[in-house]
Amino acid sequence: MARTGSSRARHVRRVRHSSPGHATTENPASWEKCWVNAGLDDQQPIGIVRAGESDWGPNGHYEKVGSDLFALELVLGGSGVVEVNGAQHLFVPGDMLFIGPKDNCRFYTGPARRWHKTYMAFRPEGAAAIISQLNLDGVCHIRLAKTAFRHARQRFSSLVEAVRDKPGGFRERVSALGYELLLITAQAAQAGKPRGSYPSQVQRALLHAETHQDMPLTVRELARAAGCSRQHLSDLFTTHLGIGVHEWLTRWRIN
Repeated sequence: MARTGSSRARHVRRVRHSSPGHATTENPASWEKCWVNAGLDDQQPIGIVRAGESDWGPNGHYEKVGSDLFALELVLGGSGVVEVNGAQHLFVPGDMLFIGPKDNCRFYTGPARRWHKTYMAFRPEGAAAIISQLNLDGVCHIRLAKTAFRHARQRFSSLVEAVRDKPGGFRERVSALGYELLLITAQAAQAGKPRGSYPSQVQRALLHAETHQDMPLTVRELARAAGCSRQHLSDLFTTHLGIGVHEWLTRWRIN
């Protein structure tokens, strides 16, 4: 059951578990901490409603049938399985789960598993257009590289801390962190696509960016590496990646 504190709106929920032939019961070895962003207005592009973390023990499970929110979760330790609209996915450390309001999900661990996650849930108002621009529609399972995982973990930690402690101006800070996490997610999702489907110019530009991460890259340098003009490269990025090369490079720098 959830317990609500009057000052910080903290909810602690037991993750339930079951075993064959037995009724579903609460698992004292599993817990979830959730802090609510009460009094949220419509001014923030990413309206974070709640954020928190959970730790699951053996045989933990939870089912979500529809929702009015988007959710983004990052696996910090252990492993667990999520069925998203009937498709089964194994999530391990460094994996991100992105689910929309219409997605039906079942979360569960096996008899010998533990699972540690952090998450945020946010309203579709304002965010839906951003998600579409980032080409995250239909994406649910994203595997982060080591650097992206470290950045995502840092931002989640800062976001949960801000929602929990509610310092001055925390809503703007939380919205900005939520947006950065969506950028990290989109970058990782795009990087996970097979490069063979991209034109050779796009492939050369992406390879140049990856092999020169420590340098202050410019669009001119990417175009030179791709062997085409900046405008042509931008047109190719827009067609095949969904964003122009300037915007892609901006997100790359943030990541």
